[in-house]
Amino acid sequence: SCSTACTYDGVASGPIGTYVNISGKNFTDSVGSVFFKEIATGKEALADTNFPPACSLAFWSDASIVIKVPSVFTKGGTGAVEVGAYTVRVVTPTPGLPASNEVNFALNTDPATPGICGIAPSVAPVGTAVQIYGERFTSGPGCWAPCGTGWGGRSIL
Repeated sequence: SCSTACTYDGVASGPIGTYVNISGKNFTDSVGSVFFKEIATGKEALADTNFPPACSLAFWSDASIVIKVPSVFTKGGTGAVEVGAYTVRVVTPTPGLPASNEVNFALNTDPATPGICGIAPSVAPVGTAVQIYGERFTSGPGCWAPCGTGWGGRSIL
């Protein structure tokens, strides 16, 4: 069997709550776990998967995972995660399938940017209206072409 492997698809640093896209292989289609391990202390934090309801379980697939940077340690210590160097690894729910390779992540205090966790429909002909789901969408300027009909805190139409 092939081992689980991961790389970042975009963000390799950010603050608590940042959406992180992980690409790879053999994550399986069953939801597993993603851990952030603080390099200096070895404490670990389970990635945040508390997404808007419209995203349901769509954040996990065999080749792609979307998670959020967690806010608290859950293994090897307690308390709030701290700015610093971390490694990130994926653990699948499949017995015998090893955890992924570890990739580096830098936790910082930059402002969290908007994050997208879902688009509906995911496939459609040109000109079809789509709904974009996520967090930290503003109600002010920031629309890109083609501009939707409205902004909300958790979705754009």
